[in-house]
Amino acid sequence: MDGGPHIIWVVLDATRAGSCSLYRDDISPATTPSLARLAEEAVVYERASSCACWTMPSHASMFTGTYPSTHGLVFEGDRLGERFVPVADSLQRLGYRTVAYADNPYVTRFSGLDRGFEHFVSGGLEPVPLRLFRWSRARSRRSRPPSDSPPAPKEVAGVDLSRHSRALQRLIWEASKWVDKGAQSVITQALERIREIDRAGVPGFIFVHLGETHAPYLPMGRFRARFLAGVRGSRPAYLVNQNVYRFLLGEVEMTAADLAVLKALYHASIAYLDWQVGRLVDGLRRRQLLDRTLLVVTADHGENVGEFGMMGHQFCLTNTLLHVPLVVRFPGGAHGGARLPQLVQHVDLPATLLEQVPGAAAAEERARLAAQQWAGRALPVDPREPDPRPAARAELLKPFGLDSAHLRSRLSALDRQLVAVQDRRWKLVWESTGREQLFDLLSAEGEDRDLSAEYPGELARLRAAALPHIEAVRAFASAHAARLAGRGEADLDAEVRERLQALGYIDS
Repeated sequence: MDGGPHIIWVVLDATRAGSCSLYRDDISPATTPSLARLAEEAVVYERASSCACWTMPSHASMFTGTYPSTHGLVFEGDRLGERFVPVADSLQRLGYRTVAYADNPYVTRFSGLDRGFEHFVSGGLEPVPLRLFRWSRARSRRSRPPSDSPPAPKEVAGVDLSRHSRALQRLIWEASKWVDKGAQSVITQALERIREIDRAGVPGFIFVHLGETHAPYLPMGRFRARFLAGVRGSRPAYLVNQNVYRFLLGEVEMTAADLAVLKALYHASIAYLDWQVGRLVDGLRRRQLLDRTLLVVTADHGENVGEFGMMGHQFCLTNTLLHVPLVVRFPGGAHGGARLPQLVQHVDLPATLLEQVPGAAAAEERARLAAQQWAGRALPVDPREPDPRPAARAELLKPFGLDSAHLRSRLSALDRQLVAVQDRRWKLVWESTGREQLFDLLSAEGEDRDLSAEYPGELARLRAAALPHIEAVRAFASAHAARLAGRGEADLDAEVRERLQALGYIDS
């Protein structure tokens, strides 16, 4: 095979590093034993950060090596601008066969993030929860009053079947033990596709996005049983609320025990995807492809499961959302077993992938993108190397969807733009309201205690590091003021709208 190693890149949706036993040995049962085994022959990045807290801008940053205020992929209906070169496009022009598997609408043709992929597989992966959501919505519409009645109040989105009988909810809960959201099929297809590409004598790039860790958490039966053992909520697990907005609006009470059940389901979902990653690694090894492959496993962002009074991943830049797993097995297992403390980010991934491709054309492509586009550089592989940057950065530009006026008015404190900048110890969070918070990440309080008044020097230092991003976010907010205020229409077809509603991103 000429032209470089195969590249397989796996993204686990909404998976935070703090819930991966690879990063924390106090998690029991262990959530990521497969990643732990992989780590013995791979590089584990201890301080990897996402550039955004939700799927679309995070993936755009991963693919283009730029921050959200640069690529601008922020609003529902946005598509990646033609001036940006996603890494799949570069690899395809360098001779790679490129294939993607993703069923989240934010990572498909809907957002333009399919560019560069010869084959983008999104059909046929429709998860059971979405089918149930569509069925329940149709059932609800049939029961609505006649059209001359006053319109029903705006509903909170998401796969939320609480309006239906407990018997129906129990049925859905039991049925979902046996069918996942597509990971089993995707891993099987990816293994077959990379073998086909290898037999053709060319390098392949396969991107896989797995959504089992995105709410609603409906892990497969044996994982569910293992993680729920000994965990008792104030109600049966299938009745515990998983709707972010109902929680934030105070429409449902969630006790500490309920949140413990929810976290157990979340951890079970992570464990299930970890098992699928193990299937992928074992399959590559059996096919004698593993040592000729660059394998990247990461997450697009993390998740809040009650921490900081939050659920989901839409309204803040806490490290529960930004600190993500990142494990890279280099070809031949090079540098295997290393755990690196450097500050790395998703914007470093495009350069890392292209660095593995030999030849003058690849070198020219790397130089061009480093000069014209990338905000990152190739990941370090030795703990003695310097940090790629003095601080890691992240942005939140759009807290609410375009049709969320009813939520914006009731959750007005969350209607702002954010910039987070952190080094190995300190973290600054800037808000467009003028508020600034400073956290000592090495202290026991962490992000629970604002120290901005006590350490003005550290605040000023990080503010200076954040200033280019703050200015970029201010410029973005000024240019898109009407859309940020909810004035405007998202260009969504009916199927995409249903999928985003099912994921809880937009309202009904």
